[in-house]
Amino acid sequence: MTKTNCFANLTAILIAWGVTTDHYTNIGYSVSMISFVLFWLYDFYTRKSLAKPDIPKYIGLAITILYGTLAAVSIFHVDNTNNIYGGYYSLLSFIENTLSFFMILYIGQTYDVRLSVNATIIGITSALCGYGLWEYFFTDKIVLDSFYFSSHSPTFILILFVPFILAFAGNHKIVSLQKAGYTILLLLCILTLYFCQVRGAYLAIFIASTCLMFILFRLNLWNLLSNKLKHALLILFISAIAFCIVFSLHINFAFPDRASGGERMMMWESSYQMFIDHPVTGIGLNEWQAAYAEGKYHPVESKEAGQDFPHNVFIYFLSTGGFLSFIAYLLYCTFIFKHLYNLIKSNPFNPYPWAMMFAFSGITAYGLTDGGIIFKYVARTYYFLLGYTLILVKQSRPEEQKGV
Repeated sequence: MTKTNCFANLTAILIAWGVTTDHYTNIGYSVSMISFVLFWLYDFYTRKSLAKPDIPKYIGLAITILYGTLAAVSIFHVDNTNNIYGGYYSLLSFIENTLSFFMILYIGQTYDVRLSVNATIIGITSALCGYGLWEYFFTDKIVLDSFYFSSHSPTFILILFVPFILAFAGNHKIVSLQKAGYTILLLLCILTLYFCQVRGAYLAIFIASTCLMFILFRLNLWNLLSNKLKHALLILFISAIAFCIVFSLHINFAFPDRASGGERMMMWESSYQMFIDHPVTGIGLNEWQAAYAEGKYHPVESKEAGQDFPHNVFIYFLSTGGFLSFIAYLLYCTFIFKHLYNLIKSNPFNPYPWAMMFAFSGITAYGLTDGGIIFKYVARTYYFLLGYTLILVKQSRPEEQKGV
């Protein structure tokens, strides 16, 4: 392996690690970006030219429409600079989150970094589950949050990573020891998701699983599968649905105060009022917390102080960016879905487009009750995987493309 290849693999590893770190270290993503800039300069110095990332039409449209619209509506809220930069939900922060897509795409389209990135994803998942379960069973933790500050954080990461781990396991002719390792890791992931006790995760898994089954039948692929694969997919689907139902019921009984979702309804009603008062450009990307905390948008019955977003991505864009941002986000989701659907259609037996479709639909569904793509570490990890999926499909072996 050449020096440039080594540098490329190291940079890819740092990017894969850095995108997941926001909630336990502030420097992870900075390390990723710095390492990429250094690699980019070195690559230009050694090759005397720069590779041009091949960005698919629908993904390019999706990113341009959403973030272009957010930039346009932010012009009307420059009186508070936190809407532009500095705030957690600022325009600059949202744009910065997309950089992982371009960074991994630039590296991966020229250099083979698959083994390094796959190993990093597996390593992060193993550490997250291992430490989280140890912490849950041997400390006084009531819910599992691993090395994050909230149980939602490991839940988001697992919803994004687990479908790819399944793809890694099913995409190679692996020996028995490797099969056992993947099986143990997936069992640890299930336990971790359970002890995180986040109901939004079960909604995400249910919708994502249903979405994949719908596509499977919509493209008339079911009859092309072997009986063994049909049985495996049915077991996975039924297990996923059973997991969602059983654990959701458990949470409702174990935590009855969380079953009604009353606070969320109040946040959504207040957000709708914000939209009514500011229908075109919203109240400002970083203004929701201040608006909800006091004044006419704060419900008298509210019991949860310090809420900084309405726990619904669609409603967040509607209230903070008006109907322009809301429509832009709908178009964004439509175009990303369209691209992934076409990718599955043209590569029906390649597992990676299916994994990304699960991750995308899962995170989008999760955004119905939580932050989803507006959270830094979620968006960074999601965009990283979106770019990495394009690389995996492009560099797949011929037998993988044919489904052998």
